[in-house]
Amino acid sequence: MPKKRLMTPGPTPVPEETLQELAQPVFHHRTPEFRQLFARVLDDLKDVFQISWEPIVLTSSGTGAMEAAVVNALAPGAQALVLDTGRFAHRWAEICQAYGVEVVSLDVPWGEAVDPDSVARMLEQHPQVEAVLGTLC
Repeated sequence: MPKKRLMTPGPTPVPEETLQELAQPVFHHRTPEFRQLFARVLDDLKDVFQISWEPIVLTSSGTGAMEAAVVNALAPGAQALVLDTGRFAHRWAEICQAYGVEVVSLDVPWGEAVDPDSVARMLEQHPQVEAVLGTLC
């Protein structure tokens, strides 16, 4: 039987070697083995993202990461341009509103791409915008 392949943003098929690795016994997160593995992963992330600083790992859902981005980058009263391309992108607006960030919305019909010229026009019309937020795939 041929292997099924999903061509969507998720869930994605997991390679067999990864599944075999996941079948190994789990070690506790407060052991020397975990600390060594975690340090190696953090170091490898620097190469992946071509950075020199320590990456920050968030133990949250994607929404938690979005919230962290908003509260650490924008102050209450700031303006953010939200590329509202669907349910997950609309979450940016909800998070901004919850933290007092004014939302300028660029509504994009579901299934259509964000037009870079539209973004540029919105930024020209709203020069106070401090961040552009979107969820794209």
